[in-house]
Amino acid sequence: MTQVFEEGSVQDQIDRFRAEHEALETRLNVLDGHVYLSGDEQVERKQIQKKKLWLKDRIARLQRSVN
Repeated sequence: MTQVFEEGSVQDQIDRFRAEHEALETRLNVLDGHVYLSGDEQVERKQIQKKKLWLKDRIARLQRSVN
């Protein structure tokens, strides 16, 4: 089954994912600026990295669907 997207809605989704990716990058930079990360911060850092990777992949897929 082929999904049909309206270009505007896909672009809106891409924009939201990019904004979220940027916010996660900002948080990651804050964490990376610490000399020491607590256990919770280490877990948060890994979760952010995974979420950023998922978002990057999703953005790429959506961009391909538009082109």
